[in-house]
Amino acid sequence: MSDLSIDLYSIETEQALIGSLLVESSITPQIVGAVNVEDFHDQRHQAIFTAIMALGEAADTMTVSTELERRGLTKMAGGDMYLLDLMNAVPTALNAERYAKTVADLALRRRVRNDALATIAKAASDLSQPSDELLDTAQREILKAAGAATQNGLKPMLKVLNEFQHLYEAEHTGQIITGIKSSLAPLDDKIRGFRAGRMVTIAGRPGAGKSVLMGQIAAHAAIKQGKRVIFFTLEMSEAEVIKRIVGNFAMLDMKKVSIHTPDDIAKVLAVQNAIASSGLIIAYVPDWTPARILAECERIRSTKGLDLVVIDYAQILNVPQARGETRDMSLSAATRRLKQAAGKMGLPIIIGAQLNRDAATGEPQLHQLRESGGLENDSDAVLMLHDVSSMEQPNVLNVYIRKNRDGETGKIELYFDKPHQRISAIERERVNL
Repeated sequence: MSDLSIDLYSIETEQALIGSLLVESSITPQIVGAVNVEDFHDQRHQAIFTAIMALGEAADTMTVSTELERRGLTKMAGGDMYLLDLMNAVPTALNAERYAKTVADLALRRRVRNDALATIAKAASDLSQPSDELLDTAQREILKAAGAATQNGLKPMLKVLNEFQHLYEAEHTGQIITGIKSSLAPLDDKIRGFRAGRMVTIAGRPGAGKSVLMGQIAAHAAIKQGKRVIFFTLEMSEAEVIKRIVGNFAMLDMKKVSIHTPDDIAKVLAVQNAIASSGLIIAYVPDWTPARILAECERIRSTKGLDLVVIDYAQILNVPQARGETRDMSLSAATRRLKQAAGKMGLPIIIGAQLNRDAATGEPQLHQLRESGGLENDSDAVLMLHDVSSMEQPNVLNVYIRKNRDGETGKIELYFDKPHQRISAIERERVNL
């Protein structure tokens, strides 16, 4: 007979895992995918693991101590002496994955016993609840408890076959677009929407419209398609991004001071209300590392659900460099991690990128992606924006699809309405946002 009072945690194993990460920070990416912050029972270890996730492969006792101090968590984490004790607790990091598995397993057992079973027992005691609803409650609570443990594992083959069947039926019935729509029909026809597990790079020179396009895609997905979207802006504040989205949807030039008529104000309020009731999250994250961004994505996905991640943009990511690494090498490692995360989380990731100066004079090419050949290698699709406006054809924006892993490449002509921060079809018809 099982003992319901048994402790379902191991402080020693948690200490060994944290110590392993401090001894050998290069293993952090694989461990982040195997265990969550909430899996640690000890509050000190939760705080320290949060700092390690933010730092990624740059984590050591000194950088973790600084990160904890920056977050105001030094006291909660046990202080600098405790960090040294943790690092000295293990001679090697060889068993880190085993420690992570044990920590995650015990956390699952705690969730089942303390959360799921408590909720099920309460529901069972409510005699007014029909028995079929009780079974639904029980199943839902068990799946919720197991979710954090299974989301990082291998997919059951039945689930893989179901996903294939969905794609096969969609293509068989002529449903070309199987991913999240961009709001631009010519683009969706080419790339079939932004599909789960794929990383798409949107590149351009400054002012070419990449941030506008990414913001429009994110807002359209959240407001018009009911998707939960997180837009990481590493350069503009949240309010600046909102300003662009409001101008886009309300068809208002937000730079003008003469847009305060009652009709204008009503349009602005309507867009604000639409954003507020949508699943759009905008996060201004200067100096965030890819590991910290992905940890935040995982937290949101496991608690609220997540359908699309947009990051603006790659070259200003805070990418830790190991000794002997160039910036290009470390950024390539970061884009590879983003691509892996797209597959693991089962959602599309869109990332912006700068092009080299020589891309300003002619049609942009893949080799002109600034600082990172990794973007070319890891992306499933690469869209390159080129502003070709002229006196005869003002506001014309060409989008070159230079890479499309299982679809067409080519050129799309779009209309860039700069005053309204809005991109639409070249026919200049109003896009159905």
